[in-house]
Order: sequence, then structure tokens, then C-alpha cells
Amino acid sequence: MDAIRTSDNWQEVAVKCGLIPHGGGQARLRGIARRFGIDYSHIGRRADPSIEAPFVAKATQPFLCDAALLLAAAWFVRRGYPVSLPTQGRPYDLIVEVPGCLYRVQVKTAQQEVEADRAV
Repeated sequence: MDAIRTSDNWQEVAVKCGLIPHGGGQARLRGIARRFGIDYSHIGRRADPSIEAPFVAKATQPFLCDAALLLAAAWFVRRGYPVSLPTQGRPYDLIVEVPGCLYRVQVKTAQQEVEADRAV
């Protein structure tokens, strides 16, 4: 399969095969390559050293306020509570659904200065 031999990643293989590049399709392509004995060890390993990897920044306190709403929404969703975000400015940040009731939730953040020698 030339698409595998000439590609750098599974998304590229999928596009060359006329498929929609998504996770399930990529796993299927890997399975096909394995069954037919096509070497795909190069896929995903040809990194261009001149291109800096994205998303390598560490999480830091200054961005907590920006992330707070999504962190709160994720907290509820991970526990099985559906979350809605208002589309217009409202006095609340989230609507959280529990059986038989909707709750308006306002998200707040706080930061505390910690001395360097006491930081863990």
C-alpha cells in the first residue's frame, strides 16, 4: 500500500486512501497494514526537528482564571451531570442538570501567594 509507505502520519494515509481521517479509521488502517505485512514503523516518527512541538507549555497559575470555567464544567461532566453554557451574558456561568432540577452555577477562582521556601 503506497499510501502507507509514502506518508508520515495516519491522517495522511487516510486522506490518500480517500477516507475521513479520524481515530477509528486510523486504527483500521493500522490493522490492514498489519494483516498484509506492510511496514508502518516510520508512521508518526518522522519528526522535523526544525518544527517546534505544539502544546508543551506547563500549566501555570496566571491562566487559572481563564481555565476555571472549563475545569468546573469538566468536573460536573466527569460525574455524569450534563452542563450547559449560556450563549449571552448571564449572572451565572454554567447550568448543571441533575434529575428533575437545573442548577445555576457561578465559577470563582482564588490564588494565594506562597513563599518559595514553603512551596511544595
